[in-house]
Amino acid sequence: MSIGPKDSLEQFIVKRYAQKQVNQPRLPESAIDPDKMMVSMNDYALAGKCMSVLGRKMTAVCYALNAANATYAKRKDLAHVLSVMLTVIISVSMI
Repeated sequence: MSIGPKDSLEQFIVKRYAQKQVNQPRLPESAIDPDKMMVSMNDYALAGKCMSVLGRKMTAVCYALNAANATYAKRKDLAHVLSVMLTVIISVSMI
């Protein structure tokens, strides 16, 4: 087993393209500025974080509203629900 062109066509192709210079891309050069890429990634991550925090706050508010609109047979249960609602609202406002 030999390495190289085996027939006359392969020899012709090797000779022809051996003289050509191929434009090799250079790794240090990039079409995108690294600083702009980092700023874009940071903006995307920050938007995701804000959405997550907002989603948690909305969930807590919905739980509090559902608890406030529930009807209870005993007044003692209603007082407990109101205290839980206050705790949830205070904790949401601290986030």
